[in-house]
Amino acid sequence: MTNANYVLEVKNLSKNFKEKKVIDNASFAINRNSIVGIIGKNGAGKTTLMRMIMGFLKADKGEITVDGEKVSFGETSGKIAFMSDVPVFYDYMTACEYMKFVAELKGIEKTKISDVISKYLDAVGLVESKDKKIGGFSRGMRQRLGIAQCLIGNPSIIIFDEPMSALDPGGRAEVIEIMKRIKERTSILLSTHLVSDIEKLCDDVIILENGETKKMEKDRRENLFGKSKMIEISFDFQQEDEMNLLEEKLKNMGAECKKNGNELYVIDSNNIFLKEIYTYFSKESSLHYPVSIRSLSTNVEDLI
Repeated sequence: MTNANYVLEVKNLSKNFKEKKVIDNASFAINRNSIVGIIGKNGAGKTTLMRMIMGFLKADKGEITVDGEKVSFGETSGKIAFMSDVPVFYDYMTACEYMKFVAELKGIEKTKISDVISKYLDAVGLVESKDKKIGGFSRGMRQRLGIAQCLIGNPSIIIFDEPMSALDPGGRAEVIEIMKRIKERTSILLSTHLVSDIEKLCDDVIILENGETKKMEKDRRENLFGKSKMIEISFDFQQEDEMNLLEEKLKNMGAECKKNGNELYVIDSNNIFLKEIYTYFSKESSLHYPVSIRSLSTNVEDLI
């Protein structure tokens, strides 16, 4: 018996490669119209799990259902769409030509194809570029086109594998906003190593560790997000006293600090300490400025 609120259910799924157990009795479910992140260290089995969900890889044990229908090995379902980190296109085609090609492959009625193309290119902000060759698209535009092709056929769930990797900040922001919008019409399983993606997008988070899946509880998510916001202050080796003074001042303000050689790391979960650091150095004329001050982008793998 499946739960009607779930678009995807994975029950007691296992997969071995020879003697190595990659997925071990994994179970989880995804609600309709939700975005769920799946995280794990490199080699944890995320790709193996996604391939089994799509029917590309046979499980040794367990069951996968989408909209209550069992997913079988070798039988791809129109209810599932997938986009890799670097979607591949025919660069000689225009965006419109490529979308028509995909719509025909998915069996969309010919009388409806034109409307479908316009609808989904508009959803990703590519209507004005519909007649341009894909070969001239930026990386961000190619990612958006990849999302548009996934939407053809109204899939129940879209699986994204690192969709924001290698995008510049502007491109990442565009894709994030698109994913928030398309959540209204589908569900999303998002594999990512960026904490910021998880924080901005995900309703729930699943951890894949030692082949097992478990839901990340709210307090652990908040702790993860807080520790992802870190400042690195590098001093030269003659500034040890100044580093110690700054560390003491920040700790008195409630900051969590850690020293490593000539570098001081400050967790800045509420975005308040970076301004205080700059103010400190600008007002203390007796101190020399540090070699560098920068905010760090932390990967999930560094924190779980």
